[in-house]
Amino acid sequence: SCFPPCFLSATEEGSGASLGVEGGSVKIQCRYRADYIHRPKYFCRDPCGNKDVLIKSEKSDEFKSVGKYSIYDDSPGRSFTVTIYKLTVRDSGIYYCGLDQWFKDTKTRINVSVSKGKYNLYVCVATYISVVLNV
Repeated sequence: SCFPPCFLSATEEGSGASLGVEGGSVKIQCRYRADYIHRPKYFCRDPCGNKDVLIKSEKSDEFKSVGKYSIYDDSPGRSFTVTIYKLTVRDSGIYYCGLDQWFKDTKTRINVSVSKGKYNLYVCVATYISVVLNV
């Protein structure tokens, strides 16, 4: 069956939560200020050390795909979007959207929860809220 991607928007100041269905995909949008346009962006899993970085974008307006992850840095929109494909329950956990800086990176915490289920529609609404519809 086909699952539409769940879309989550997160800001530097806040954190987000996202719920996906096993086998589907989730899109996470991470916003940043204009002065970060030319800084590398990355997505990592907690605790977010160097070995925990899942994908990294080095250039603005670049699309990159590595394994089950993709990243696109949309500099005019001052955001980058990470997509996780082929979700499994093991993908549940804490992740971070990261902005590479000289002394201390800026990270936004994202809680991803993947469930097994017979949902054929799920929708993310508002900025930090996920809603699953059983139809």
